[in-house]
Amino acid sequence: MVLSIMLKYRTKMSKLSYFLIPCLFVFIMSCVSSEEIFDDNQAEIEQYLMENNLTSEVTSTGLHYVITTPGNFNYPTASDDVKVNYSGKYIDGWEFDSGVEAEFNLSNVIAGWTEGMQLISEGGSCILLIPASLGYGNSPPPSIRKNAVLIFEVDLLEIL
Repeated sequence: MVLSIMLKYRTKMSKLSYFLIPCLFVFIMSCVSSEEIFDDNQAEIEQYLMENNLTSEVTSTGLHYVITTPGNFNYPTASDDVKVNYSGKYIDGWEFDSGVEAEFNLSNVIAGWTEGMQLISEGGSCILLIPASLGYGNSPPPSIRKNAVLIFEVDLLEIL
């Protein structure tokens, strides 16, 4: 009798462990603080800049940017519509998005774009190196890596 109870309990525990072990893994992984992710992102950006012989400016939020072409000194605001050519990639060079003559309202994009596009003037080009905290962070759309640094090369064609 005792043996049958133990076997029944063991079977239930075995089935329960299929649920508990993944939950425990997710819990442990979620304990990585946003500060640690930010620090890791900043280290990745610094390494990328060094490897690509780039010098960036950095904002108080941690956005790095390189102005490659200055433009006409007419800057967009956070609520402007803009027309751009762009490509988006990860630190490892894998391109996840691009657009030609794409139109965006800067209040409807990730925070790194909203902030970064205000630093480039019409007719100018830049490289935005966006930490996860200004990108998609821990909850990206399916096509974007979680907590990833995003690198965008952008030509600001026109403020609409």
